[in-house]
Amino acid sequence: MTSRRVRKLQSTFAANLFVNPLLDMCTPPKVNIWDQDAISETGSHIFLRHDGNDSSPLSSPLILDSNDLSAVFMNRSFKNVFGTRVQENLGKKYLTFWAGDKGDGIGDGYGLAYDDTYRLIYKISAQNIQVHSDLHEFAFTGNGTALVTGVDRLQRRASDFPQWLVPSRFEVLDAIFQEIDLETNEVLFNWRALDHINPMDSYEPRGPGWDAYHLNSIEKTQAGNYLISIRHLFTIFLIDGKTGDIIWRLGGKRNDFVELPPAEDAESAQPVLTMSWQHHARFVPGTNETQMTLFDNHSKLTTHGKCESDCSRGLHIAIDDTSSPPTVQLLREFRHPSQLQAQSQGSMQPLSPSPDDLGNVFIGWGRCPTFTEHNSSGKTVMDVQFSPWHSDEIPDALDNYRAYKMDWSATPWWGPAIAPRKNQEGELVVYVSWNGATEVASWVVRGAASDLLGQKDEVLSMSRRTGFETKLTIGQTDWRYLWAEAVDGKGRVLRLTDVVDLKTTNLSVASDTYDDTDCSFPPSKAENPARSPTTFLIFMGTGLGVFILASIVAGVFLWRRRRDYNHLKAEDFDLDLEEDFDDVHNDGDDVDVKDVDIDPQLGVDEDRRALIPKAEPGK
Repeated sequence: MTSRRVRKLQSTFAANLFVNPLLDMCTPPKVNIWDQDAISETGSHIFLRHDGNDSSPLSSPLILDSNDLSAVFMNRSFKNVFGTRVQENLGKKYLTFWAGDKGDGIGDGYGLAYDDTYRLIYKISAQNIQVHSDLHEFAFTGNGTALVTGVDRLQRRASDFPQWLVPSRFEVLDAIFQEIDLETNEVLFNWRALDHINPMDSYEPRGPGWDAYHLNSIEKTQAGNYLISIRHLFTIFLIDGKTGDIIWRLGGKRNDFVELPPAEDAESAQPVLTMSWQHHARFVPGTNETQMTLFDNHSKLTTHGKCESDCSRGLHIAIDDTSSPPTVQLLREFRHPSQLQAQSQGSMQPLSPSPDDLGNVFIGWGRCPTFTEHNSSGKTVMDVQFSPWHSDEIPDALDNYRAYKMDWSATPWWGPAIAPRKNQEGELVVYVSWNGATEVASWVVRGAASDLLGQKDEVLSMSRRTGFETKLTIGQTDWRYLWAEAVDGKGRVLRLTDVVDLKTTNLSVASDTYDDTDCSFPPSKAENPARSPTTFLIFMGTGLGVFILASIVAGVFLWRRRRDYNHLKAEDFDLDLEEDFDDVHNDGDDVDVKDVDIDPQLGVDEDRRALIPKAEPGK
């Protein structure tokens, strides 16, 4: 006879330890705004990074179900994670992100790409520089290559640049991007900012390790050129894909564009050319590269509820680079309903654009721990906050480099997990989960007298998937062996868990809050006022505890609480900074910060933290 028992698997997903978040996922988060009818159907999942804290410092790519915001995938085995999303190469989808060390203005890591079973397929790094790839970009072109950023710390003299007026001696972080063959890691194109751009054009004050450029996004165009964003120049560049020469500059001290009057309904917005500290410049698909989106940080402060004309924003713009001079026009700006300033990070993603209608857009607010969705007229139709705002009382609240809403279907190569326990009344309960599986709709628990296939068994309990982890109550059973089946929306069994022998399993008493919470989602309109003071927010975690799940994998419990929106306490996030940071750079201008909740890390970009000791290559 063949045994039902599934062979236990040891994950090799970026680490020997497969980490499984056990979220209190029966309680879906109540968000600030959730207009179900207006939210785009595009994007089955939301992609973020999830940082740890002092007790569990490792980070994870995080995938949420976009319908109920329940966790679908987490692997807390990386030092740092940036830019989690789905990308296509030659028609096949991959889960991609950057992972590695970060700090002191330099990211040192790799672009990683996993297939729909979460097997590592590509590990890409910049070549021929002091470090590996920088954290800011890992972008597929779709044609067998990837775009990566890099940083080189260089000592230079004025004599090296007779064409420019620069200091006699200076240290600078040169910004680099490369196009690399995914199969061979061969560099196909290499570009250095210092070969083309005077560092004195920077708005970043000089000092040791001068980060004059700070390149943070790259996109290859239809003509084979490169659209890049250089944050500390306040400029978006188009780079010739053959010569590396600058074709044009949008914004900054050497701007080439003339700004036209804004489109109707955008008259009250700040002009495009006031953008500053920007991120994530992209041409809008389907517009023949005549329209663009970007995230305009617009400030080096992090505040909420205080800004008026200088708030961070998403921008939708039109460009005409065939006219002389080239022109730019503001089509729409998108602001957060809480009036945010995000001093670093941020993203803007059109969900289903067309030449005549941008459609809904999905925005990650970088240093401010929130993501939103807006319709094409700018109205906010989704607003989720996943941490308290940064303040003196909560100095280490969460943030997120970029947020994406995309379609993803995956069936992990590892199997689902089962953990039988007893509840407070002594009844048998079973907890089941399958980290990374996107197609599970329900769970079935079966019992049998033998662990051999073909023997009589009985359905003991069934439940729809209620979140990352689903609880099923069995009560009493005479069957010795238990296992669970993960079932998709068409009733097909996707995979079985291991079989549990109840006679040899220690059934500890479980304590949870599943029975004390409302599992309905999305919230009804009656309980979801857009700006109600009793609106709740989701905390996607800072407190973590270790829980061993059915002796199969080690898991991390992601602490989640529901708190009143206007009554956050410092003890909700009892975290300490490990080091102090420099004061904000204001380019010589004084800033009135009275009564403003200022980020204690002002002036310190998302990658300017202390470096964690570098791992050996290949690990």
